[in-house]
Amino acid sequence: MTEPLTCIAITIDHNRDMLLNNAAFLRVLAESLARKMAMITMKNAAQPSLRERAFVYMRYKCEGGKLKGMESTAFQLHCSPRQLQRILNALEREELVIKTGKGAYTLLVP
Repeated sequence: MTEPLTCIAITIDHNRDMLLNNAAFLRVLAESLARKMAMITMKNAAQPSLRERAFVYMRYKCEGGKLKGMESTAFQLHCSPRQLQRILNALEREELVIKTGKGAYTLLVP
């Protein structure tokens, strides 16, 4: 599928000073470069295990380290609820989390 594309070409030689003094233009360039660098970094980085993702999710995303709702958490972590349950059971055996109710766990380590 192809779509029309608009491209802007600016000669740097004649417009260098004006472009470097334009904060909005520099911000657009910086945001574009940051997005590209993030995509490259994520593509080349080793993917963390589900265990690591679940632990980090509880630590930094769950208020007070309290995970509630297996379905929504599994969706956030890109896994099945069953996989997440296995991971949480293992973390519970290692005494890193404690089960506080159906589909609810609390992180024990800071």
